[in-house]
Amino acid sequence: MFHPVLWPSFLKIVLPLVIIFVITFSGWYVFVYPPLLCLFLFLNGPMGIVSSFVLAFQQACTIYMLVARTFFLKTALRNTFDTVLKMQGLDDLLTGASGDNKESFTGGVFQKLLDLVLYKLFTQWRKFTIRMTSPYMFLKQLLLFPIQFIPIVGPFVLAILKSVDTGKMEQARYFQLKGFNAKQIRHFVRRRYGGYFTFGFCAGILEMIPLIGIFFNFTNTTGAALWAAKMENKLRKKATD
Repeated sequence: MFHPVLWPSFLKIVLPLVIIFVITFSGWYVFVYPPLLCLFLFLNGPMGIVSSFVLAFQQACTIYMLVARTFFLKTALRNTFDTVLKMQGLDDLLTGASGDNKESFTGGVFQKLLDLVLYKLFTQWRKFTIRMTSPYMFLKQLLLFPIQFIPIVGPFVLAILKSVDTGKMEQARYFQLKGFNAKQIRHFVRRRYGGYFTFGFCAGILEMIPLIGIFFNFTNTTGAALWAAKMENKLRKKATD
């Protein structure tokens, strides 16, 4: 991550993310924290001050990361991943690679911005709908969602349970470039389960850190791309032997 080629994608989104961070957390603690505080004081007594503060903090983090990933991080992380692959001499893997947003928006600046926001929201809603129509995914999300709101230990438990999924997500661009379908991805990950568990757990913990977790998104993406390049080179060497 210290290579100068990798910094532009990160620096380009720092200021907007800091502004969103301030708005999200200040708004959450002004409007949501007071009723949470009253509820927890009623349920837990004086300890409710601490538990309600931690819960509000975790909720604000979740909202912040959702906004950051939807509108800023995805393209920047994809560009970082591709840059690392190029630096590792895998330009051919990127041949014909496409971006995520193929839509062209016309009109004035305000209209383009509105269309982009609506497109991003629709994309997220479509992904959410697909996940929820799967009985397995629906049950999984239903069981995991409340865990993140358990004060202090909740995020760590969630990081363990979602470690493999997090590892897969960090290398989603690699699977896309390889043209893997869902079955091929499962088979690929299953053969390297220990690596994806360890990498995913560490990545999940680092990315949970408020504000600077955004920086770790880029370091994790860089690490995932380097790992992907190493695996790709091994696969190619094995194929030529």
